[in-house]
Amino acid sequence: MVRVGFVCVYHYSNKIRPQGFDCLIKFIESLNKNCSYDFTIYIIDNQSEKIPNIVNTIDNIIYTRIDDQYISGLTGAWNLGIKQSYENKDDLIFALNDDLSFNHTINNFIKDILEHSENTDSIYGPTTNGIGKTYNWTRYMKKFGHTIDDLKKIIPNWISFYNNRGINPQYRDKIKDSNIIIETTNKYDINGYFIGFTKECYSNYCLDNGCFFSDKIEYAWGGQETELQDRLWNKGLKTFIVTSCWVDHIKLRKYQIGKQITDERYLN
Repeated sequence: MVRVGFVCVYHYSNKIRPQGFDCLIKFIESLNKNCSYDFTIYIIDNQSEKIPNIVNTIDNIIYTRIDDQYISGLTGAWNLGIKQSYENKDDLIFALNDDLSFNHTINNFIKDILEHSENTDSIYGPTTNGIGKTYNWTRYMKKFGHTIDDLKKIIPNWISFYNNRGINPQYRDKIKDSNIIIETTNKYDINGYFIGFTKECYSNYCLDNGCFFSDKIEYAWGGQETELQDRLWNKGLKTFIVTSCWVDHIKLRKYQIGKQITDERYLN
């Protein structure tokens, strides 16, 4: 039986991230509703003011609290959860934010990675509505009469828009019908909000101390995905977008406050 580990870094506080608790509940509920595979959710709580009661009521949740998030930030929390998932013998490991929600296409993501011939040396990302200010493709398509297929031809590195800048949700059903895994054209096309890989990939590319992402303090609050790809791109790691999966991303992006405190404490 295939086992999947979802490593979710969570933070709630009135000052920094008051939406964190609601995001986590939505994340858990959407996953339990839609994922058909056997899975475990590893909640790594980065010094939250509120511990969700749900972690004690659902059997497939493993909860770990970090008392001082400023020591290793988001990346340290992901590294901890990834190690837990690997030690728990999960076949697939997904490192992700808590401000995501899923539909049934999460099963496509799992299936397509499992069946992919290069899955021992690859990391994967889904399609999404974007991580930042999503380009208004709706207006663009209406103005010029283009289709998704047209965009593939006219936009340089068009597949990176799937994962990084996003495609307008209006077109996600059309995109999902494609059922294609596409190798990216540059090493920064996979964004850190959701990265999936096999246990074999982790074993092949983790650091000597078991960390998958860098353990350096300068990557504690971001940049871990670009560091990973910089470090491993020329060592055989490949990156792919799984176009059969759509993930909704709220994009809270409140980590800058944590980065400021960590930098003041350890880098200045």
